[in-house]
Amino acid sequence: MTLFDKAPPPGSIRALEMLCYIDGASRGNPGPAAFGAVVRWKGEDAELYGVIGEHTNNVAEYMGFIAAALYAQAKHAR
Repeated sequence: MTLFDKAPPPGSIRALEMLCYIDGASRGNPGPAAFGAVVRWKGEDAELYGVIGEHTNNVAEYMGFIAAALYAQAKHAR
């Protein structure tokens, strides 16, 4: 089973809506941290990710959300 097995099929999301899967993690708390996000927009998927240095797991999770929110803003999604 993959991440998108339970996702709405392409075309079922309204034209200006975006579906985002986000995650962040750190090795240790705090420790080396990174985030990732997969954004489904108009039937296409974008992968967003980054290494953010020494941070807590919570900060890494929020960075995934922030990356997806900035992407949505740039695409004029709601």
